[in-house]
This record gives sequence, C-alpha cells and structure tokens, in this order.
Amino acid sequence: MPLFWRILLLNALVLIAATALLLGPVTVSTPVPPTEAAVLTVGLAALLVANALLS
Repeated sequence: MPLFWRILLLNALVLIAATALLLGPVTVSTPVPPTEAAVLTVGLAALLVANALLS
C-alpha cells in the first residue's frame, strides 16, 4: 500500500475516533443536538478532504 493511503487511513481513523468521542457520552450537551452532530460530520469530511489534497 502506498505511503499516501497509509497516512490518509491513519489520519482518518484518528479523526473518526475523535468524532466518536465527541458524539459519545463525553459531550457537554446531552443528548447531542442534530446541529452539533452535523457540524462535527461536516468538519470531519472537510479535514479528510484537506488531508487528502495536502498529502
């Protein structure tokens, strides 16, 4: 597997884990509002796309 895909996969796993923690029971607001979940999902997608373009 090329280095690009290994780095992208590792970063994606870390970002997904961080998002999962934010959406889990460790949130400030309980339950998580749909807008907060949407912002986190869009942020995760943006980070993955930026990571893919810059790697």
